[in-house]
Amino acid sequence: MVVRSQNADVLSIATTTEIDLSVYYCKKGSEALCYFRDSTVSVPVVVAEDGATQPGITIGVQAD
Repeated sequence: MVVRSQNADVLSIATTTEIDLSVYYCKKGSEALCYFRDSTVSVPVVVAEDGATQPGITIGVQAD
């Protein structure tokens, strides 16, 4: 999708990308168990002339 920003001279492109994750984590304690989880995260992305040059995302993981 092409979007015109508030500045009429700047165009941006909006899309969604999917990131596949494999997360490994271990619980603490004398009988520590380790787990793994595969997941897919959908991330909206906007590419614009006036956008960030090094964008970043943070994905939180909650242990069971």
